[in-house]
Amino acid sequence: MKTRNHRLLFFTFLILLPLTLATAATAPPLEVIDPNPVRGRFFVALYGNDEWSGKIPEPNAGRTDGPFKTFKQAQTAHRADNVATRIIVRQGTYYFSEPFVLGIADSGSTYEAYPRERVVISGGRRIKEWTKGPGNVWSARIPEVMTDKWIFRQLRVGDVLQPNARHPNVDPLDPLEGGWSFVVPSGQMKGAFKMGISKIQNPGDWIEWSVTVPRDGEYRVFFLYNAQNPRQLGPDVGPRMSLSVDGSPAVKLKNIRNTTRNVWRETAKVTMREGTHIVRWSNDEGGYLNLDALLFTNDPVWNPGRNRAPAAGRVAVTVQAEIVAKHGCKEIVIPEGKTPTYKNQFKFKFGDVLAYPKSLQPEYHMFAGNGDANTILYQQRADMRIHAVQVEKSSNAAQDIRPGNRFFVSNIMEGLDSPGEWYLDLKRTTLYYWPTALNFQEDGIVAPKLDRIIHIKGDASKNEFVQDITIKGMIFSDTTYSRHFNIFLPSDAAIWLSGARKCVLEGNRFVNLGGNAIRLEEQSSENQIIGNEIAHVGQGGVILLGDNETQPKKNVIAGNWIHHIGAVLKHVAGVYCVSASETHVAHNLFEDLPRYAISFKSLNARSYSHNNIAEYNDIYRTCLETVNGAAIETTGLHKLDTGNIIQYNRIIDTIGRVSAAGATGVGFRKPALSWGILLDAYSSGTRVRGNEVGGNAEGGLCVTGGRNNRIENNIFANGVKHQVLFRPDSFSQNNTFVRNVLQFSLPGGDFIGSGGRWSNRFFESCDNNYFWATLGVGQIQNATVPLTPLGNFEKWQAGGFDKHSFIKNPQLTGPVENDLRLPRDSPVYSDINFEALPYQKIGLKGFAKSWKKQ
Repeated sequence: MKTRNHRLLFFTFLILLPLTLATAATAPPLEVIDPNPVRGRFFVALYGNDEWSGKIPEPNAGRTDGPFKTFKQAQTAHRADNVATRIIVRQGTYYFSEPFVLGIADSGSTYEAYPRERVVISGGRRIKEWTKGPGNVWSARIPEVMTDKWIFRQLRVGDVLQPNARHPNVDPLDPLEGGWSFVVPSGQMKGAFKMGISKIQNPGDWIEWSVTVPRDGEYRVFFLYNAQNPRQLGPDVGPRMSLSVDGSPAVKLKNIRNTTRNVWRETAKVTMREGTHIVRWSNDEGGYLNLDALLFTNDPVWNPGRNRAPAAGRVAVTVQAEIVAKHGCKEIVIPEGKTPTYKNQFKFKFGDVLAYPKSLQPEYHMFAGNGDANTILYQQRADMRIHAVQVEKSSNAAQDIRPGNRFFVSNIMEGLDSPGEWYLDLKRTTLYYWPTALNFQEDGIVAPKLDRIIHIKGDASKNEFVQDITIKGMIFSDTTYSRHFNIFLPSDAAIWLSGARKCVLEGNRFVNLGGNAIRLEEQSSENQIIGNEIAHVGQGGVILLGDNETQPKKNVIAGNWIHHIGAVLKHVAGVYCVSASETHVAHNLFEDLPRYAISFKSLNARSYSHNNIAEYNDIYRTCLETVNGAAIETTGLHKLDTGNIIQYNRIIDTIGRVSAAGATGVGFRKPALSWGILLDAYSSGTRVRGNEVGGNAEGGLCVTGGRNNRIENNIFANGVKHQVLFRPDSFSQNNTFVRNVLQFSLPGGDFIGSGGRWSNRFFESCDNNYFWATLGVGQIQNATVPLTPLGNFEKWQAGGFDKHSFIKNPQLTGPVENDLRLPRDSPVYSDINFEALPYQKIGLKGFAKSWKKQ
C-alpha cells in the first residue's frame, strides 16, 4: 500500500509542476503589433491578397503588398520559410469550405487572432437572398442541397442557434421539462418474473393491485421477494407491513426476512369472494423490500416454491408486482418494460404526433431506455389509425423505447408555427424561416457544412507526429454532426488532434457547434487546452478517444469555462476521457451540463483511463437532463487499480432527471439517481481527497463494487438521500474512509448508505470522521431510522467502525446555499486533523491563463 501511494505522490508532483508554475505567473500585457516585416510572421485578412507577401498587417499605400487573404497561403508561406511562424489573423468571419489540415510540415506554426479583434472561423455557409412569403415566413433557395447533397440540421442567426421546426414547441419558461410528448404503452400490460418493483421502503408507502379470483374462500398470500433488512429492524419486517382487501381491516404480514435472492414465502391470509378485488399493501413502519410477484391460493398446504401446481380442484392466481393499479410511494421504481418494447417503433397519445405530408423525414429526439442518454430516430412511416410510429432500424436505436420516454418531433414543415423556427425542404431545395426580427438578414444566417474545421494530423502508426502548433484567441462556430452516432460516445468535434504533440489551444471560444469542441486521439500527447470557453455546442467539450495503444496521454485541460453543452446529444461531458491516461483536468469552471463534468472511463482491459487527475475544478448544476450520472464519474470495468486522483474540487447541485410512466401517469422525477462523485462499475485504486461536495441528488459520493480506494479529508453535505453510499459485492475490499465531514438536514437521509448486502470487509479503515445532522447528538446515536449500513451510529461503532470519530457540529457556513466552507475556528481541524481546502486555487481564479469571464 505504501509503495503505491508513494508512486501516486511522485506522479502527482511531476504532472502538477508545469501547471503550478503557470499559475504563479502573471498575465502578460496585451501585445502591440509592430507593423514592420519580421521573419517568421505573416498576416491574414479578409481584405488581403494571396499574391502579396503577407508580412505586413495592412495593405500599403499603393496596394502592392499587404496581408494574405487565406489560411492556405499563410500555411504555404510557413512551410517555405522553414522557421517557427506566427500567423496573425485580422478581424472578420472566415468561412472554410473544407477542413484546414495541419500536418507535420506545419509543426512550429501559430495561428492567432490579432489583439483586440474578433476572428470567427466558421464551418458553415452564409445564406442570402431571402424572399418574403405569405404570413411571417421567409424563404431562400439553396441549390447546393441538390448539387452538393448539403443537408444541414442547425441554423444560426447572428450568434444564436434557432430551433428546427418541431412539435411540441420549446417551452422558454421551462426548457427542461416543458415541450415534450411521451411514449405510451404499446399493448396490454404484461408482467414477467425477475422484473419486480423496488424503492418501496419508506414508512407510509402503499401499493394497490387488481386481483381476480374464481371462487369464494380463504386465500393464502405468498410474496416473491428479496429484502435487505437493516439489523435494527429485526429478522422479520413483515409485521411492519400490512395487507387489506377492498378497504377491509388490514392484516399484518409475516415471513419477510433478509434474503438477497427471490424467494416465495407465505405472508398472510385473506378472505375473498369470487370476482375482482383491490388488494392494498402498506409499508406502515418502513422496511426494505423488492417485490417480484404476489400469489393467492386456496390450497391449504401447497407451496409455490416447491410444487408446480396446487392440488386438483384448488386454484392459484399470480399477480406480477409491476402491474400496479395505483400507488402512493415516495420513490418507487416500476420497470418500464412491463409492456412490449421495441427499438424501431413506439406508440403515442392522440395529438402528440400528426400526419406530416409536407415533410420528407421527421426526426424524433427521444430519451429512450432508462433515460441516461438521448437519441435521434428517423421516421419511416406513421400510422395515425393506431397511433404508432416506425423508425429506421439503423437510426441510432441503441435502447428499447419504453412507456414514459420523452420525445419531440422535429424537421417538420407543419411545425413551422413560431418565431425562430426553420425548415429545410429537400424536395424544393428551399429553406423556410420565421424570423424573430425584421432585420434578421443583417445579423447573418449561417448553416453548418463541415463536421470539423481544423484537423491537426500526424501519423502515429509511423511515429510521425505534428508538434508545437498553437491556435489562439479565435472563435469557432458552425459545424454539423453525424447522422449516425454512438449515443454513449458521440465524438464529432470542431478541432481534431490526431498524432499531435505539444500543441496548444488557448483563449479560443467554441460556440454553436454540432459536435464537441475538441477531439484528441491517436497518441496525441503533452498538448494543452487552456483558457477556452466552450458553450452551446451540440455534444460535449473535450473528448479523448482510443485504446491502450492509441489513447492520448499527458494532456492538460485547464482554466476553461465549459457550460450549456449537449444541445443535441446529452450523454456527454465537459472533459470525456473515453480512454486516456495522465490527463490533467484542473482549474476549470463547469456549469449547466446535461450529464458529466468530467468522466474517466475504463471500459475493459484493452481500453482504460489510468493516472488521470481532476483537481481545483468548480462544478455547478450537472446531470440536468439525464439519470444515473455524476459531476465527476469513473468507470472501472477492467477491475484494475487506476491511479486516478479526484481532489480539491467544489461540486454543487448534481440533479438527475428522468421521465417515466407509472401508475399515476407520465411525468418527471427529480432529483434522480445522480451523485457528486461516482466511482462506478468496480472503479478501484482511486484517491478522492479534499473535495467539497454539497446539495446533490443521491448524495456526495457513491462507490460501486470497487477496492483499494482512498477517500479522505472531504466535505459531503446536504445530500438528499445519502451523504455517501457504498455498494459492496464479493470483489469489494480494502477501501479507506477517513477524516471526512458528513452533514445533512433533510428528513429521511442518512450518513452512510449501503446499496447491496453489506460486508465489513469493504473497509480497510473507516475512522476519524465527523458526523452532524439536525437530529442532534442523542438522536444520531440512538436513531430509529438507519443512518449507516448497520443501523444507528451506536450500532455502527459496535461493528468496529468510526470508533475515534465525532458526532459534533462542524459549523459549516458559506455566503450562499450549499457553500460548505469551514470557519477557521471549526473544531474539525483539531479534532480529526482536517486539512483546510485551498479555495483560493479552485476554479478559474487559480490559473493565470484561465478564460476571463466577461
